[in-house]
Amino acid sequence: MSRSSTGEMPELVVSSLGSGSNGNAFLIEFDTTRILLDCGVPIRTLLACLAHRFITPADLSAILISHEHIDHMRSLTQLLKRSDLPVLATYGTIAGIEHLDRAETSVVKPLEAFEIGPIEITPVPVSHDAREPVGFFARSMAGSVALFTDLGEYSDDNLEFAARADHLVIESNYDESMLRAGRYPAHLKRRIRSADGHLSNDDCATFLCEIVSQKTRDIWLCHLSENNNRPENAERTSVEALQKRGVHRSISALPRYDGTVKTWRSSQQSHQTEQTRLF
Repeated sequence: MSRSSTGEMPELVVSSLGSGSNGNAFLIEFDTTRILLDCGVPIRTLLACLAHRFITPADLSAILISHEHIDHMRSLTQLLKRSDLPVLATYGTIAGIEHLDRAETSVVKPLEAFEIGPIEITPVPVSHDAREPVGFFARSMAGSVALFTDLGEYSDDNLEFAARADHLVIESNYDESMLRAGRYPAHLKRRIRSADGHLSNDDCATFLCEIVSQKTRDIWLCHLSENNNRPENAERTSVEALQKRGVHRSISALPRYDGTVKTWRSSQQSHQTEQTRLF
């Protein structure tokens, strides 16, 4: 692995290119390796967000897909038309994506680590209503990040890998009172609350209380429902739960896919994330 011209270690950079029930995409960078984790935002938004990081599709090292739902792979076909990129996903996820040339894909197995350049990736199984969904734990020499965007309930594996991360991205999908009073039909509310659905703000707060330690530097709350949550509700629930235990951490809800890029760097102190609205 090369060092910079000053001899310094490259930093791990994690960017949110969009997060929410309608679209999700993250970018992980270390040295010259650039990994797109999910590509569920519209292609125009995705390309603009990548350009903000001075990246084109041809500059990407690989695309990781967490599961086959449209809000995680909406722009996959259009990206593959622009560059011959390797696509990595579990067997179940690959089988669930229509019109995907299997020659373009590589199967990854839950809890079996693999490397993309100098970044070690471990797919971590999650409980969600997809064929073989996973979250991801990514580790470099400069730092680590765990990303769990969709899970109805959490497991010991989820807790273990989240506890190892310097930076954690965790779902805080819905506010229980807003969902209860909302207009969704009863069957959809049951699906959201189910073990294969999504984490509520309260569930997320409980998760954080179990894993946050001195290792945990910053926390992003992701996949917020547009109809059943508000960023301030999600942040307040987790912050107050941790504060009751005497724990104080930087916690922020991620912007939706509106052209906003939010970036975390392993070299920065806690709280020093960057956020830019492109359009």
